[in-house]
Amino acid sequence: MLSVTLQSLEEDGLVSRKIYPVVPPKVEYSLTKSGEGLVSHLHHLVGWALENMQKIVKFEDYKELMIPNTTNALDGQFADLKNKLLNHNGLSKELR
Repeated sequence: MLSVTLQSLEEDGLVSRKIYPVVPPKVEYSLTKSGEGLVSHLHHLVGWALENMQKIVKFEDYKELMIPNTTNALDGQFADLKNKLLNHNGLSKELR
């Protein structure tokens, strides 16, 4: 799953990949200028989500009561994104 995500981000021009001709294989990923520009926007989005989490959770509880047995596929992706941002240097101290 991670390799598919990284490949997609590379195709979108958000990360670059450097392959080293060594055994065992070594690959490094880094943010492109576009990717670096996106981080600040994601930082604000995650900040907004954290500030509004109680409202979001209440709405999710309401939806669950109205439409039972539904799942939101984006929940896991948002959690993954939040964790990645929290672990990113420069953001982890500000968001924790």
